[in-house]
Amino acid sequence: MDYFISNDLYEPAGAQSHYTERLFELHDLPTLAYYQRPPAPEPAPDRSVFGLHPEDHVYLCPQSLFKLHPDFDPLLAAIIARDPRAIVVLLGAQYEDHTLQLSARLKRSLGEAARRILILDRMPYARYMQLLSIGDVCLDTICFNGMNTSLEALSVGLPVVTLPGSLQRGRHTQAMLRKLGIADCIAHSAQGYVDIAVRLACDAQFARSVRERIRERAGVLYEDPRVLREFARFFVTALREKRPEIAWPQPRGTAQDDTAHAVEHATH
Repeated sequence: MDYFISNDLYEPAGAQSHYTERLFELHDLPTLAYYQRPPAPEPAPDRSVFGLHPEDHVYLCPQSLFKLHPDFDPLLAAIIARDPRAIVVLLGAQYEDHTLQLSARLKRSLGEAARRILILDRMPYARYMQLLSIGDVCLDTICFNGMNTSLEALSVGLPVVTLPGSLQRGRHTQAMLRKLGIADCIAHSAQGYVDIAVRLACDAQFARSVRERIRERAGVLYEDPRVLREFARFFVTALREKRPEIAWPQPRGTAQDDTAHAVEHATH
């Protein structure tokens, strides 16, 4: 493999040292794909359909369970200790053994607090989007962030709290929030992560402000034609480097133009 395609909003300074491939950074994108905005969910009848009570503070972490690193357990424990109404909601894995293994680990690491973690069965996509719409906070996993999950949560105005790591895979959500201009949800320490999550669940005025800003600005995350243009820029750049003897055309300003001309020359 010659190239690793990433994004300058995802990568920290000196990121090339993290790769054996040549790092090619797309520019100023909150995602690494042209992402269709999920359809707005039908309103959920009430929280009871998910086994939740109206007074619960619902901290959703609907990531694939393999992303829940053991270093995440103390953050869950701290949230539960700080908020007596906290219920942390996870989604079961595709294979039951994975769910059982994580459940056993959480019981060991959290003790009695593990009783306030609810693991729901996998569900149809429409019901899953309803679940996101009734949450108070979405907890981004550390070490390996969400991509689809964060985009789905933000599409319904659900605040996502994130703690960026030092590697690309732990910096996805912060890029989305930076493009939205919502630094309130980006933590700089484990304690800051807990503080933000608990404030979003317990401070109604703060949560309302964050939700309103997400709803007003979230459109920039979806169906962004710049994604196509940036990938076209990569393909044209890579072709020029591979075949420098060819007089490649200058970019025309659109993904369709760049890609079409690059392909045309490559086939001659």
